[in-house]
Amino acid sequence: MRSTRACCVLFLVLALLVVSGCSTRRTAVPAADTGAIAAAVDSFIATHNAAIAARDTDAIVALYADDATVLPAGGARRDGREAIRAMWARSLTAPGLEMKIASGRKLVSEAGDMVADIGTYDFRMRGPRGEPLHDVGKYVTVMKKVDGRWKMVVDIWNSDPPPPAAAK
Repeated sequence: MRSTRACCVLFLVLALLVVSGCSTRRTAVPAADTGAIAAAVDSFIATHNAAIAARDTDAIVALYADDATVLPAGGARRDGREAIRAMWARSLTAPGLEMKIASGRKLVSEAGDMVADIGTYDFRMRGPRGEPLHDVGKYVTVMKKVDGRWKMVVDIWNSDPPPPAAAK
């Protein structure tokens, strides 16, 4: 009788251990501070614009993660920091270059470690014969935290269609 009772107690203890081991405890992910992240992205955009205005290749490339991908409008895909550096070094030599990007919407991950920034750009330069060239469009940049700093991991932009010709 004693061994039957001991077996029942042992069975109950094992059952409780199994059941408690199978239960899943979810740890709540703290809500991301979207206000702080939005401010950080706005600061990032200001740094990007200043680097372009200064034609500072190193400052622009420092905004990208080592494994970033750039998908430029009308151009070949660029993977990795060195390919991105070569693209920007060439682009920054364009005569009369002016480019401003403006953030419009920020989509922040639940954990607050990634953000997609959706915005617009306004680009101007002089063409091969000195003629003014102007392009406006939109972009999406995906950023993630790398060693505590926001870095671009995907950067894509494309032109808006030209406005329709005025009716005669």
